Amino acid sequence: MKKVDLVKVLVVIVGLLILSKNWYYRKWLGYENIPETVIFDERDYPFIGYTFRKTGVPTGWSNMNVYKIFADTKEHKDLGFDGLSMTADGEKPSIYNSDKFNYPTYWTTDVNIGKGTETIRLYQPFLDHPIFGSWLYSLGITNNPQKFDDLKPEEYRRVALALSVLTGILIFAASWGLYRNLIVALIAMVIYSTVPGFVIMSRFALLENVLIPLSLLLIFILSFIKKGEKNWWLLAMGGIVSSLAFLTKEQGIYVLIIGIIMLCKKVRIKESLFFFLPFLGLTMIYYGYVYYLAPDLIIKLLFDQTSRGFFGPLAYLHSVAGPKFTQFPVEGYWLWGLLSLVGLAQSDFKKHRVIILGYLSYLFIFMMAGSGNYPWYNIPFLPFLIMAASVFTWELITKPNIFKLFIFLGLPFASSFYWGYFVFKSDNLINVYRLIIMIFLGAWGMTKLNPKMFKNMVIQNIIRKKILWIIFVVLVGYQMNKWNWQSFLYITANWNRLPVTFEINNPKE
Repeated sequence: MKKVDLVKVLVVIVGLLILSKNWYYRKWLGYENIPETVIFDERDYPFIGYTFRKTGVPTGWSNMNVYKIFADTKEHKDLGFDGLSMTADGEKPSIYNSDKFNYPTYWTTDVNIGKGTETIRLYQPFLDHPIFGSWLYSLGITNNPQKFDDLKPEEYRRVALALSVLTGILIFAASWGLYRNLIVALIAMVIYSTVPGFVIMSRFALLENVLIPLSLLLIFILSFIKKGEKNWWLLAMGGIVSSLAFLTKEQGIYVLIIGIIMLCKKVRIKESLFFFLPFLGLTMIYYGYVYYLAPDLIIKLLFDQTSRGFFGPLAYLHSVAGPKFTQFPVEGYWLWGLLSLVGLAQSDFKKHRVIILGYLSYLFIFMMAGSGNYPWYNIPFLPFLIMAASVFTWELITKPNIFKLFIFLGLPFASSFYWGYFVFKSDNLINVYRLIIMIFLGAWGMTKLNPKMFKNMVIQNIIRKKILWIIFVVLVGYQMNKWNWQSFLYITANWNRLPVTFEINNPKE
């Protein structure tokens, strides 16, 4: 690497770290309570990882009844419960004594995670999903819990905060890897790190928030693959990352699909073994482990997973404008990203194929899974929408377009304006909003002026290079960033009592 290039890389890294540190306060403020901590999965995953780290055998809650049905057909002797795991004849579980437990086993217990006392069944071993994501979230637990209730959101959500900071850096890296454009990359990072809904969503200790950085890391790594060159170490790293995604949650197989898409026509089949062998190796180690623990259980679970409840074919439509999390503010950023993605597919599919096919890969998995329509199932769509929106913004800057202008004005700008300005005012702001629309149109109209209308060469160059338009867009971006910060403060301060965004009043007859 040349000295000049190395200096540029170091400057970019330092800049990213400074930005990440500044945005960390936004991510951190009130994270232990906002959003609500009553999603069972969010408490369950760290518990599963913690019991795995302590005993080598994961224990956790599941809504899959196949565990109990199968366990009731088996004979168990002297089962007990120590608050975390089931015991056999007073002996804690380990990978060396599975024969004493005759897995699976379960224990009925009462818990309270903020919704009042509830009775749940804990199953051992928990095999609904692979272990990597749960193990990762459990690293935040330091209070030595003795039971399910003892796990604290302020501990396991610390890992989610660290992941969100890493995701911000990786969305910059992946965007740069695909487009070699620092401005596009910076816009993507700013969107992810400042939009209130995205910031709050990133706080959930859910497996989907582990899949996002892994998918971005894979895109960044494979963006350096060059046809005809020795890429074995990049391929091996990509295979490991793809395996970790799958070992976080089976739906993470979409990350492997993205890898295959990026490698097509770049590497030979023989060379691709450097990618597939690490994936298969790590995956087989995990499934060898679970087969050793409970060989008949894992087979039954695989079949039971395919027959889970079907929400219906409208699951995608139900959340096409964004995940329906309780108490989250209505925002247009998610829909903006989707429209941007559609526009990129229409304008230049080949150039943008990674983010388009990346989105479609997860959409395929999302539809094939077909189970309950939990809002967090939509989270892995997010990085593709954000990268598409950042390209949309770049194209709006460099090639002003009236249609794109109104999309921008009506979705992301309106969202920041509403939550960062409008909610603080008691006056009727219709005239302010009308003025803003006219200013946007006026700024766009200046880009259509003929430079030859002016005799002054300086003015001609300003118009020709769209300098005033660029300055206008930069000022708008700066103001939206300020509004997003004010939005975040307002939304978190008024959580659970946000104003009704729209209210339909029927006229009196």
